[in-house]
Amino acid sequence: MATSKLPKGFSKMTLYEQEAALVNKLNEIYQVETEIKKALAKVRGGIKYTPKEIDRPDLAMLKDED
Repeated sequence: MATSKLPKGFSKMTLYEQEAALVNKLNEIYQVETEIKKALAKVRGGIKYTPKEIDRPDLAMLKDED
């Protein structure tokens, strides 16, 4: 699982900026959670789950680094 990093200079941000950054990160986590729940439901329902390349956060992070 990917580690969540805070934006650069987080400690120097205003409270409003810190809150906005944390809310954005939380929304990303909720989205990942929803995708995992849907995949788990498919597997439990007897449907083989094949992740799409874009659905794999590890590959997405690698592409973002390039």
